[in-house]
Amino acid sequence: MTGLLSGGTNKLRNWNATTITVTTSCSTTTGGQTLGGIYTGNKNSSGTLIGAPIVTVSATVPYSPILQAFGFTGTGYNLNATQQAAVMGI
Repeated sequence: MTGLLSGGTNKLRNWNATTITVTTSCSTTTGGQTLGGIYTGNKNSSGTLIGAPIVTVSATVPYSPILQAFGFTGTGYNLNATQQAAVMGI
């Protein structure tokens, strides 16, 4: 993970391929409501409804404070972020 198509040095300090995960899943409901619309035709090879494809991206990177001059190094702390979205290739 360098920010370049191949090779180079990391553009974001402390970020590398092991700090980011991408997972996929499927859901037929959200908030107790059954999904409809473009997701009603999403079925697996057995014909079972799988619903909306969900992509989840998570990142955990070491905390690096901007104001280290005040004595707080942030050593041992991490920043965590997760984003999840339903996707559909039409």
